[in-house]
Amino acid sequence: MRRCKQFRSPTVNRRDSQFLCIAVLLLIGSHAEAHHSPARFDQQRDVTVEGVIRTFEWVNPHVYFHVAVRSDAGEDVVWVVEAQSPRVMSMFGWSGTSLRPGEFVTIAAHPLRAEGEPVALGRAVQKADGTTLKISWQPDEIREAIRREQPRSDAR
Repeated sequence: MRRCKQFRSPTVNRRDSQFLCIAVLLLIGSHAEAHHSPARFDQQRDVTVEGVIRTFEWVNPHVYFHVAVRSDAGEDVVWVVEAQSPRVMSMFGWSGTSLRPGEFVTIAAHPLRAEGEPVALGRAVQKADGTTLKISWQPDEIREAIRREQPRSDAR
C-alpha cells in the first residue's frame, strides 16, 4: 500500500486556514439568516396594519416595507412587513415604485408566531386610492403566474 505525502502549502499556514474557515462559516450563516421561510409567521392569524409608508425596500431575497402606525399612546410604532421576492412581486403587478414614503396604506398580514415585535408577513396592500396589490405566498398561484408570463411557442 502506498502512502501519499501530506501537502503543505508554503504560503498558507494554520492560522490563515483557521481564519478562512471562520470567514466562510460567517458568510454562510449570514446568508442563511437573510433568506428564511415564512414559517416564523403565524399564518392562522391575521392582522391589519394601517399607517404611513416610511421606507420601501425593493431588494432580494425579499421586499420589505416599514409602516409607521400611531399607537393608542400617540406614538409611532414602525411595523416591518416582509413580502415576496421582487421577481414574484412583479408577476402580481408590483414594481419598485409601487409604494412611496408618506403614502397611507392598509395592510393585511400574518403576525410573528412569537408576540412582541411589530413584524408581519404581508398578504395584500390597499392604497388610499382603493388600489389593492396582492402579495402571493401560494405556490399554485405563483406557478400559474409564471405560466402566464411564458411566451407561447404554439403559434406556428
